[in-house]
Amino acid sequence: MPKSLRSLPSMATITLHGLWTSRSVLRPVGYLFIIRHHIHPDLKSEYLQEESPSTLFLALKTRYEQQKAVVLTEALHDWTHLRLQDFKSIGEYNHAAHKICSKLRFCEKEPTEGEKIEKTLSTMLPSDRILQQQYRARNYTVYSELIHMLLQAEKHDELLAKNGSQRPVGAQPLPEVHLNAANRQKFNGTPGGKQSNFEHKRKRNGNRRSRYPGKGKGTSKPRLDKSKLCNKCGCSTHSTEKCTMPKHLVMLYQQSQGHK
Repeated sequence: MPKSLRSLPSMATITLHGLWTSRSVLRPVGYLFIIRHHIHPDLKSEYLQEESPSTLFLALKTRYEQQKAVVLTEALHDWTHLRLQDFKSIGEYNHAAHKICSKLRFCEKEPTEGEKIEKTLSTMLPSDRILQQQYRARNYTVYSELIHMLLQAEKHDELLAKNGSQRPVGAQPLPEVHLNAANRQKFNGTPGGKQSNFEHKRKRNGNRRSRYPGKGKGTSKPRLDKSKLCNKCGCSTHSTEKCTMPKHLVMLYQQSQGHK
């Protein structure tokens, strides 16, 4: 609300003593509307009968200046227990630090740049004491510069962790399994590295097998030895003594062969 009032000539008219000066450009009703627009609905109903903008502004100022004591106690507690090692990332810590500092700024107790830097470096993990000494040796004077370097270091650590988790130490990278990479061929005069139609047909004809491998020059079918056939059923897989063919089928077979 004060920023909205500063953008208009109203702040020149509302003095510390609640006086309305002659420099006012808007009417008092216009300033009263601006103040009511930026307060809570409960406050609007509470100060409904107030018609003077200066009186309403001073009443709200007196009321909420007492909140500084409450906010200051909580903000100092949060600042005292703020530690970098309690956060998962630098971004989360930076957000929490700015939130606490904004409360302390409201209470006119904002930490200096040196105090912010000291708070950040002194609350790092014990395992990062070497990095802490390196950052102290650089003598940072601006808190934002230190946070910028910490964010860069955090991103580099994440990248190293991802590269290390891809495969075990000393292992060879996996071969390329993509189909295009597996069928990668040299350029042979055709677009896309494909074979020409002539070469493709010649290769296909060369790999074609004959449908009848028994036919051809120098090949002949083996002659069937009828002495090894079964006299009961005519099969060549067993002898006559081992035939298990039913009798009526044996009689039909023998009749077809002209036997009695």
